Amino acid sequence: MIRPSALVDPVLLWALATATGALLYGAPKRRRLGVSLLWASVAGLLLASLPWTGYLMFERLEAPYALVPENECPQADAIVLLGGGMLPAVVGDPQARIGQSGDRVWQAARLYAAGCAPKLIVSAGPAPEAPVMEPETAATAALLKDLGVPATVTLQESGSFNTVSNAREVARIMDAEGMEDAVLVTSAWHMRRAVRAFECAGVTVSPMPAGPFARVAPEGFSAWVPSAEALFGFRIALKEWVGLAVAQSCE
Repeated sequence: MIRPSALVDPVLLWALATATGALLYGAPKRRRLGVSLLWASVAGLLLASLPWTGYLMFERLEAPYALVPENECPQADAIVLLGGGMLPAVVGDPQARIGQSGDRVWQAARLYAAGCAPKLIVSAGPAPEAPVMEPETAATAALLKDLGVPATVTLQESGSFNTVSNAREVARIMDAEGMEDAVLVTSAWHMRRAVRAFECAGVTVSPMPAGPFARVAPEGFSAWVPSAEALFGFRIALKEWVGLAVAQSCE
């Protein structure tokens, strides 16, 4: 089954466009359309693989939320850390590993050490299925403990499956704990959508982003050379822009 998020994967779109173009090229009455589609798929993949393309997409996502030193963070009832920072232990390799957004976990630990809030809520999910042996929240809490955050101040929420449900489940926990506001930690490129989701859930948050992609604009010849790394970044940014467009309404 193809997940909805895969429908905006540039590699999948390129593969579908290429296959369709090849099929149309084999039909005499549709050959011109097939050639056009093949050229369009090649051009699209080339554009998505350029470092400048990804930089511009990330820069627009991250611009509203500049990095703030942890010693300047606002005081709140809790620090909310969204998942994506850890790869839980799996069968055959019973050791959790840091994921591509692991800087979120480090950011949350720094904010706790700076005294931004007395509690830390880790929100990730869903519940583990084989071969995963533990929830991502457990792996994250373990790393937080290694980084100096006491287990007694960490609350875990592992029932959510996307950003909207993250916000709703955290809102439920905060209401039960008598908390009114939170410092929100997620990647800079994800912060716009995350803030919107928490606003819709009725939670007042102060954004403290981690790990911006658009730190430095690409320069020189390499900025115009296609690369797999740039394509990977474009894939993340494209999905985020689509998700942000869908999240404009609280309904």
